[in-house]
Amino acid sequence: MSAMLRIIVLLPLLVFFISPDKGMSQTSEGGQAIEVWPEFTVNYDPSKKVRLMFAIRNERNEDTPDKTVETTATVIYRLRPLVRNMLFADDEADNEKKYALSLAANWEYSRSFGKTLRNENRLMFDATPRYRIYGNILVENRLRLEFRFRDDGQRDYWFRDRVRAEKKFKIHNFRFAPFAYVEPMWTWQANAWNRNLLSAGTQIALVRNRARLDISYLRKNCDTCDFADANAIGVNLQLFFGKK
Repeated sequence: MSAMLRIIVLLPLLVFFISPDKGMSQTSEGGQAIEVWPEFTVNYDPSKKVRLMFAIRNERNEDTPDKTVETTATVIYRLRPLVRNMLFADDEADNEKKYALSLAANWEYSRSFGKTLRNENRLMFDATPRYRIYGNILVENRLRLEFRFRDDGQRDYWFRDRVRAEKKFKIHNFRFAPFAYVEPMWTWQANAWNRNLLSAGTQIALVRNRARLDISYLRKNCDTCDFADANAIGVNLQLFFGKK
């Protein structure tokens, strides 16, 4: 019951943060905004190989300093690991992390709120191999190809290469998993690796196998943008349903 009460308390906070005019907090001494990027994600696994995912988030637009609300719908298909003992963990709550390779198709709709309203549709294809290395550290390398289409007729193509590592810990009944990743990005319009995303944080289990809170620090860098890089605290409440 106490775990469910924690979720009931967290949900109103998330709704507050995801409101379009609440998504940014204020500033560091250098005048650069310290932002809050909230996210709410629902994961449903109709089978152990398939995941349906829906997410809504509020963050900084990647092409302007404006706030943006994004919704993402994802279908993930997993391929079984070739060597079971290298990847499977008996106490692993997330089916996604039990597989050596995942393939995903994503559709994302983004709406920016600022001086100019902007809508963008994104079609994304992912391949994510995973490895478990010395010390039971899980390493994954998500390769993503994106096709971006704006309502003003402009388009762009992105390639993203995210390398992420995490390690799980358990102290009594408290389960958490610190993680860090780096994600360089190549964009067609710039014809260069002109962006990157750095992040470090932890995943906290709220309800075993069913709810998790991800808290992280993120920094978005853009070499070709005419506005400041973004620093943010990311908060993602994830719910998990379906087969385990």
